[in-house]
Amino acid sequence: MIAVQLPSGLKSAAAVLAATVLTLAVPGAGRAAGIDGSWRVDAPPLGRCYEVHFEIVVQDNQLVGTMTSGNRTFSLSGDVDARGVVTLQSITTSATGQFEDDALVLTFTSACGERQATGERM
Repeated sequence: MIAVQLPSGLKSAAAVLAATVLTLAVPGAGRAAGIDGSWRVDAPPLGRCYEVHFEIVVQDNQLVGTMTSGNRTFSLSGDVDARGVVTLQSITTSATGQFEDDALVLTFTSACGERQATGERM
């Protein structure tokens, strides 16, 4: 290994450059870490199906929460990957989605067909 002495100002610049290159080398790096917290996501009524409300808490790439439709509430669990892609499951349905900045969009299938829910951080 060859050691190269850099002036202190260049050492800082080299460290910033190295960190930037590492972040750019991993698609979506750091996105999942910025979404920890509470989220509310809603789907409007569709046909004979009630509106659906998701309340989700994200921590360390894991999701837990509830899904309420009409007077029924179900527990949810799931995960989010480094790109912000979500997978959720409950006893009655599953959903996939995407975090984008301060928004979350979920797609799921109900008795009335495919539905989309949108929401934001609470």
